[in-house]
Amino acid sequence: MVCGDRTVMAQTLMSEADTEQDLPTSHRYLKILIKAAIQSNLTAEYIASLRSKRSVYYPILSEIFAVRVYLWVRSRAR
Repeated sequence: MVCGDRTVMAQTLMSEADTEQDLPTSHRYLKILIKAAIQSNLTAEYIASLRSKRSVYYPILSEIFAVRVYLWVRSRAR
C-alpha cells in the first residue's frame, strides 16, 4: 500500500459472504464512527444516517473488548 511517498505493509480481511442485509454493529463501535464523522466535518446527512443505524450492546463482551483494545494500543504507543 502506498501512503504519501512511502510504501507500507498492510493487511485486510475479506469475506466471501455477499449479503444485502444491514447487520447491526456494536454500540461502542457506532459511537466511535459517529464521533469521527463529526470531528471530520462530514455531512449532516451522513452523520444522521450513522445515528439511524441499528446497534447491539453486549455488556460484558463490550467492556472486556474495550479494555483489551485500550491495553493493546497503550502497549504500542510511543
